[in-house]
Amino acid sequence: MSLTPDHLLSTTKPGPLAGITIIELAAIGPVPFATHCLQQMGAHIIVVDSPVNRGLGLPLAANFDYLASDKQHVTIDLKADDGPARLLDLLRDADVLIEGFRPGTLERLSLSPDVIHAALPALVIGRCSGWGSHSERAGTAGHDINYLALSGALAAIGPAGKPIPPLNLIGDFGGAGMHLVSGILAALLSRSKNGNGTVVETSIYQGTTSLMTMLYGLADAGQWRAEREANILDGGAPYYCCYQTSDAGWMAVGAIERKFFTAFVRQIGADDIDLERQNDQSYWPELRQLIAQKIQQRTREEWDLVFRESDCCCTPVLGMDEARTHETTLSLFNGAVPNNPISFIENN
Repeated sequence: MSLTPDHLLSTTKPGPLAGITIIELAAIGPVPFATHCLQQMGAHIIVVDSPVNRGLGLPLAANFDYLASDKQHVTIDLKADDGPARLLDLLRDADVLIEGFRPGTLERLSLSPDVIHAALPALVIGRCSGWGSHSERAGTAGHDINYLALSGALAAIGPAGKPIPPLNLIGDFGGAGMHLVSGILAALLSRSKNGNGTVVETSIYQGTTSLMTMLYGLADAGQWRAEREANILDGGAPYYCCYQTSDAGWMAVGAIERKFFTAFVRQIGADDIDLERQNDQSYWPELRQLIAQKIQQRTREEWDLVFRESDCCCTPVLGMDEARTHETTLSLFNGAVPNNPISFIENN
């Protein structure tokens, strides 16, 4: 089905990408997350669905699929004889195409970037795979946990005895999704200058590995140990971890800098802590015990009242239901989570 430009833009929201139309070939993980982010900047998203259920991802009722909210849907069978032509017809009124198939899928459908650009030279094409188009694993399946496993990220996360998957925030969304968004934005900026389309390609594995850049630097500098819970940012440091309160709640301490650590120690009344030994790892077991004893003396709510207006870098660990109604959430997200995390204020 071909849609007129007016129809394409009928649900566009205000924002710097207002007037931009993006065609998303239905996928899971980073692709719908990326288009959701671009939608929050004002782009209008049209999802091209398959006529058959491809059996991907987690089953979820449409009204709870927040990454699909307010997106327009059309159905095209890309494997049908007229499928590629119908997609090209739809793309004539669009600015961006984003797909998350395994490498080579569009090529087998006679919809390679070269073919598309021959007809639509100004189109930006975003491509996101699991392992990358040139990887030895390019044609195999995987999920967030697998990409983290080969990037070195999974081995660094969790308690000492076992790696723990950190939800799918790192690979799908932080690694691939946000890199895809930044690539698309850069390609649109380039097109505004020269009128040419661009192919933007990333993968969950590549994006996750890129997120590890700082940590690889720390490791190469001899400042990161391979063992979990042995480093400053992985729960090893007593000033960067969680402590249980008297009501079985938890407080998250992130007092890395000396001034914040000093303020934290003073606020909990731990006069017997040796501030000068903050980074002495031989002192960490004793330091952890001293902090734990103090935090155990009050409830989570009591500690929240103590720390909320301080520079101690100490906050309550909230559940998802609690986070929705927390005053910080209410003040920033207009009382609704999830919601747009970015504000745009034009200079008039």
